[in-house]
Amino acid sequence: MSKEYDDVLKQLVDLNKQNRDDNRHNMEMFSPSEAVWEYGVVRLDIGRGVGKTTFIKNNATSKDLIITFNRESQKTFGETPAKVIVSDVGEFLRALHYAEVFETIYVDEPVLSFRQLDIRDALKTFIYNYDQTIVILGK
Repeated sequence: MSKEYDDVLKQLVDLNKQNRDDNRHNMEMFSPSEAVWEYGVVRLDIGRGVGKTTFIKNNATSKDLIITFNRESQKTFGETPAKVIVSDVGEFLRALHYAEVFETIYVDEPVLSFRQLDIRDALKTFIYNYDQTIVILGK
């Protein structure tokens, strides 16, 4: 299933970017963090075992951020060039000091990653411009 999942998800991300280009004038009425949340989020869940984590591992670049749910899951992304963090209050407080602006922010299994934090408020920590994309995979 992973190939089909990859193709669909890549198409959704491309459509999302095209929609943002078409709606740039509307986006600029919002702050970047609000605009990205309203226009720049791709969310997909079709169950377990379809290749969500594999998609992130294969597509994340050094310009991206991956947010996962625990240290063991973080190890899964060890070979990935992206910055990988565990979703907890301490990590998000440290993130306030990151100088990086990530192109894509991937969230792996948000129901597990954001048990203690509000996902929208937490992700705002990383939004600095209108061109960033958030890809949320899972429930």
